[in-house]
Amino acid sequence: MEDALGRPLRSDEDVHHKDGDRANNAPDNLEVLPHGEHARLHNHERTYRRGYRLNLTDEARAARAERMRQMRRAAIAKATGQ
Repeated sequence: MEDALGRPLRSDEDVHHKDGDRANNAPDNLEVLPHGEHARLHNHERTYRRGYRLNLTDEARAARAERMRQMRRAAIAKATGQ
């Protein structure tokens, strides 16, 4: 990809394989993306160890974050005897 660009990749850039096949390095299958955008693309595809995916709506994500905060508070209270 660096040859096609005529410059080295910056540290904040990733090469994305459009068809998902990392062995297909044809120039028309590659695109340079900022690291955050590339991670966002692949995070939606990721399946986690327990088999669930985190393709949540904003509301579901906020509810999950609040449940996690409550669990942490309860664990701290239990550990400190409060």
